[in-house]
Amino acid sequence: MIRNGNDSSSTGHRKTTQQLSKPMSPTEKVERCIRIATEYRGTAELRGYSEQRREDDEQKLTWHAAVPDKWADTLGGRIAQVVFIPLLFPLVLVFVYVIAPLITLVRKERRAKQTLRGGETLIPSNIEALARASTYTNLYDLWLEHGLPGRSSNVDFLQRAECLERWVDTLYGSGVAVIMRVKHRVEEVRSAHSRTMAELSARGGHMTLADPVDSVARELGKALPTFRSVSNE
Repeated sequence: MIRNGNDSSSTGHRKTTQQLSKPMSPTEKVERCIRIATEYRGTAELRGYSEQRREDDEQKLTWHAAVPDKWADTLGGRIAQVVFIPLLFPLVLVFVYVIAPLITLVRKERRAKQTLRGGETLIPSNIEALARASTYTNLYDLWLEHGLPGRSSNVDFLQRAECLERWVDTLYGSGVAVIMRVKHRVEEVRSAHSRTMAELSARGGHMTLADPVDSVARELGKALPTFRSVSNE
């Protein structure tokens, strides 16, 4: 019997393909979800940091820095101020509009790398340890503990909705978020809440409604099976 010389290589290729397509374990699913949520937290934290830095820069680094807050008490001191201010003014402008922006840019880049590297810098404990310790089987419960619930997250609405979509695909398989209309559900709930608030406001009433993303996460938690029983193949 003649054997094909490519049999061994074909077998090796099949093994490699099987390894690559190996479904994630429940713990691996939870770990990936935590990392996804951490990405969004890191981005939001970086944005907040940058905005605060910008406000500080606007307050501190202005051309007024070249003008003394208080004139000298003596005539000689005032003369010196009048002489040196025109000399210092160009240097201050160069610092404010050239050097300071470059320093800020470098700081932002460094902060971004530290914040987003592996999704680990924002959580004191190791993410793998958090995933191993997790016993949740329901999407909504996991979302409240390790996701971006509205009550405790500073991530904006659209980013949180996107995060929930990625979670559903991670826990239940690629494409499930589209099948379950996650994004559309969130928008529908948001629109319904807006109409309700407008009606109440017109009548002088007020009501606190549940966060739209959290509401959809709760609905999905009821509609979908426990993610630990689902194989992502």
